Amino acid sequence: MLRSADAIIAVSEELAREIAVWLPTSAGKIEVIPNGVNVRSLREALPRVHPRPYIAFVGRLVHEKDLDTLLNAFDQAYRPSALVQ
Repeated sequence: MLRSADAIIAVSEELAREIAVWLPTSAGKIEVIPNGVNVRSLREALPRVHPRPYIAFVGRLVHEKDLDTLLNAFDQAYRPSALVQ
């Protein structure tokens, strides 16, 4: 797919470099457009205290993200019987 693309968008410089290494002919077609999240501000944020375990997922709900595996693992790890009161 990348070979036939007219343009390629990467969300980071690192990803753009990886694509260019993997497919050198694409180097001139790669544009970096970062995600709309300031990662530095998230790193500096204080943790949120919550009365019970929780999970956050940010991404497309597509098969490749394999959200089912994440949810099943969370379910197994945090069943009420497994929690220490």
